[in-house]
Amino acid sequence: MKNPHSMAGKAQGYFHRVMAKHLHKRLVSSAEQPPIVSFTFDDIHTSAAGAGASILAQCGVKGTFYVAMSCLAGEEGNKGLFEIDDVRRLIGDGHEIGCHTWGHIRACGTSVDNYLKDIAKNAERFSDVFPGYRLANFSYPFGDVTTALKVQLAPLFRSLRGIRPGINGPRADLNLLLSNNLYNSCMDMERVSQLIAEAQRLGGWLLFCTHDVMADPSRFGCTPDFLKAAVELTVESGCRVMTVDKALNELGVP
Repeated sequence: MKNPHSMAGKAQGYFHRVMAKHLHKRLVSSAEQPPIVSFTFDDIHTSAAGAGASILAQCGVKGTFYVAMSCLAGEEGNKGLFEIDDVRRLIGDGHEIGCHTWGHIRACGTSVDNYLKDIAKNAERFSDVFPGYRLANFSYPFGDVTTALKVQLAPLFRSLRGIRPGINGPRADLNLLLSNNLYNSCMDMERVSQLIAEAQRLGGWLLFCTHDVMADPSRFGCTPDFLKAAVELTVESGCRVMTVDKALNELGVP
């Protein structure tokens, strides 16, 4: 397995992502549905569970938070990104928790077998703390995906979310859902408005993704003001805002 950070590894990763875009699709139609928007958060940064979830609550909507349990404070001695109480509060408030592998690993940096073992470890570790809770939906760390993984993960999760931008519609690939990075570093409200209008035109499903929600966010995060403006604009547009799992129910996905 090539080093995913080397030039050869990056080229290999790009090749796999391009191939995965076209192969082993699991398609569902959204064309006859009113537009749906889902706000998702990767890694469950404490700021997302705090400020992010608070903004969603102010707007009367719920989000999906994808957890990698290796990011838990104290896990293997690290400082971590979140505390167990963050997740407990999210679940109690009706948000959805999804899977993001245990070690936040790259698809092109490990074998399929090791990737599956890592996912199983995440489920086991999460179940230790929250018995009976099923992590029903998945997000590929770094958006890194291969066709082989799509094949293996499809039976395990209701949906698999990437980071390639666009609208999921009029037909969506549940093995590689499109998602738009809600980062201050690469998104603005004009583009948010355009995406909402496109979802309305297509009758599609629009997903946003971010990480931390802070006054001085990382390049993978956003400010509370930006998130609030995006959520408020979405609600005002008349789009239905719901978790990934509830959106799948609306689309008739088993």
